[in-house]
This record gives sequence, structure tokens and C-alpha cells, in this order.
Amino acid sequence: LSHDVATGGVDMGEVPFRQAPVLVAGMVEDLGGQPIRGVMVRVEWNVGADEPRWQPGRDVATTTDGRGAFTIYGDPTGQPMRVYGMRRGFKRAETGEVDPGSTRVKLVMEPGQDAPPVNPGPRRGEPQDQ
Repeated sequence: LSHDVATGGVDMGEVPFRQAPVLVAGMVEDLGGQPIRGVMVRVEWNVGADEPRWQPGRDVATTTDGRGAFTIYGDPTGQPMRVYGMRRGFKRAETGEVDPGSTRVKLVMEPGQDAPPVNPGPRRGEPQDQ
């Protein structure tokens, strides 16, 4: 490491960066085949021993682009995985088990809500029910 006081820069030398492999990639569409932008896409791992128990992965999520496309990078855990997508105004969509490295995953979302909206409580200045 060297420090150039005059410019405020720091020379870190050669720092190797490793690009994680593609864990999963694909498209999110509505029932009519139109791409959906802004869908939160995540990976879940099956951590159950005797019966499926799905748990969201850490740092394995992304949002679809304007073409409904997504790519999630990461290292496989060796456990079965599936992909799910969520977006306001649509029901949650999920795949069955997918293999790590799959690049043609397709999620189809239908209009609706999976869960009722969260009640944030009264707004500032509004009376509370007693």
C-alpha cells in the first residue's frame, strides 16, 4: 500500500476480485407473457432433513430489469434451491427445485396480493383509537 498525500489517493496495488458464478438467471412475466420490471427475485434453500423446509438465502437476491430479466450471482450450497419473486400488485410466484447455474428460469406472476397490506398505524396528527 502506498499513500499519495498530495492527491489524497491510495494505491492498493493489484487487488484480485473474483466474480461469483451465475447461480440462477431468467425472466419474470405476467399471465399474458409481458415482462414485469421491479420484481424482487430471491433464492431459497431447502434446509430440511426429512421434509422440505425452505429458507431464504443471504445476499442472493436481485430485482428484474425493464425486460423482466434477472441474474443472481453466488456460490451453490449443495442444498436444493428454488427461486421466488414478489412485487406489489402480484401474487408471489415460485419455481420448483432448480439446478445451480440454470439460466432459463421463468416465473409467471398473476395479479393479486399474497398478504393483506400491513397497517402502519395512525399517521402523525391523527387520533388513535382507544
